[in-house]
Amino acid sequence: MRTTIPFLYLAILVATHCAATSTIAGQSEAKRLAGQYSSGEGESRVALDLREQGDLVVGALHVGDSTYSLSARATDDGFAGTFEAEGARFALSGVLRGAEMEIESEGNRFRLRRVVNPLAARSDEAGQIPVDVRFGRSYRHARGEIFVHPEPWTRRRLHGVDALIPDGVPEIPGFGPCEYYLPIVSDWSLGADLRAEEAINALAATVLRFVPFLKQDGPERLLDTSDPSRIRLSFATEFGIGLDISADLYARVRDGRIVLLLAVGEKSLIQKRRAETEAMFALVRRESGRAQSRGDQTAGETSPAEQPRPVDESPPTRP
Repeated sequence: MRTTIPFLYLAILVATHCAATSTIAGQSEAKRLAGQYSSGEGESRVALDLREQGDLVVGALHVGDSTYSLSARATDDGFAGTFEAEGARFALSGVLRGAEMEIESEGNRFRLRRVVNPLAARSDEAGQIPVDVRFGRSYRHARGEIFVHPEPWTRRRLHGVDALIPDGVPEIPGFGPCEYYLPIVSDWSLGADLRAEEAINALAATVLRFVPFLKQDGPERLLDTSDPSRIRLSFATEFGIGLDISADLYARVRDGRIVLLLAVGEKSLIQKRRAETEAMFALVRRESGRAQSRGDQTAGETSPAEQPRPVDESPPTRP
């Protein structure tokens, strides 16, 4: 009972303080989808104009010179709804992967790309860090890596490192925000294949260093089917007491160092934001020897707590 009671208490806190986040998550998904997408130019052009309306996504589907109204609900990785043509309604769904939207209607698939404002992603020569149109700010790690994130997010210290926190996320007393993201960079070498058992064990130990009551949930997932140096590991609570907290660890090897983005929080929030988090992680880049750009947040010196444990060291003791 000594170990169970604190976690039962934490489970109640999660249920109480994170219950309102389902609406926030739905609105966040709709907001994430808002924008313009196009397959190109010409008579065969297919395009979308999407805007947020509460937790709905509304707008227009353009096929050549014709325009049709659409209405949909945001899903974990895109949207599902219908569009109207000549008085009839047809199913339409979309999956957003980074800056690419794949839409489908009755088995017909089209691949569109988000239309980006050229002023929102200037080149290095213009003195700006290129940022996807969805991500209005960037966080500069003390070791030189740049992590982009949405404009309203804030930064504060959690677990001895800097954390990126989405706007509107409730706080759990004694735990922290219902959802947060830890950018981590280390010179610790794991080799080029992060699927190796030694690398998986080391990455898992790193997660347990920050959230010791989780365990790995399923096999690793490659973020790029042709690149074993970029993976995602998922973790969940190991106690069957309704404690619904999970974590996703995004990891990649870059220039001999390991770059991580650890997403921790209420399970439905972490899962709903996966497509956005993958896009954020794909845009991580190294910036060195340049002046800080407007909109950047700069970290202080890297905390010792941020350093992963050696692979031959036992994982942290679970409560």
